Amino acid sequence: MTDAYGLDSNTLPRVFNPPPGWNEVLVSWQAKNIGWQPPTADWIPPGVPDARPAPAGWQFWVPNPILLAAATKTLTKKALVTMGVGAAMFLFGIIATIVDESMASSGGRFFVFTGLILVGLLRIIMGIVRLVRAPLMAKRSLSTFR
Repeated sequence: MTDAYGLDSNTLPRVFNPPPGWNEVLVSWQAKNIGWQPPTADWIPPGVPDARPAPAGWQFWVPNPILLAAATKTLTKKALVTMGVGAAMFLFGIIATIVDESMASSGGRFFVFTGLILVGLLRIIMGIVRLVRAPLMAKRSLSTFR
């Protein structure tokens, strides 16, 4: 939503979530007052007829859904890249070990590429963990901004 001043709410990490009966607020107000909380639990906005205090535990600021989706997508891509690099390292280590074994059968030394295999496997596991945690980390990154 763009307000009269040309500010776009899609650029804010958190957006104001007005309680039932409260008016929508300008994006310029949100940008200046991000993270604002009412001074008391029974506070009501001035000049709003029939406004009631917010329900107990009301979340006045929520992560911007557009930025949340973008952050989740970015973190998911990074997790998939980590998994892909790990899979490539793991497979290369296995293939190199098999090729080296076949060459060693003719009298040479035999090497097992353990480090490459283990690091590849570790990166696959790290990628899976990051993939599972991507939505939580994206939400946390937007929620801690003030």
